[in-house]
Amino acid sequence: MQTFEAKLATVIKALTEAGCTVEEQDTNLYNVTVQLGDGFAGDYKGGYWGDCAITNDTLA
Repeated sequence: MQTFEAKLATVIKALTEAGCTVEEQDTNLYNVTVQLGDGFAGDYKGGYWGDCAITNDTLA
């Protein structure tokens, strides 16, 4: 059985290999940036844990 750390390392590696940027912000808190391409994203500010904010029309 894999440990949590091993599973996390596997996920981070897969994200990085897929072109995502993964930055550790704090212990067990990560910022993941995914490039989705160009398109109009609109504005969204959810304000809830786990939500995201789209800041321009480049889906990033």
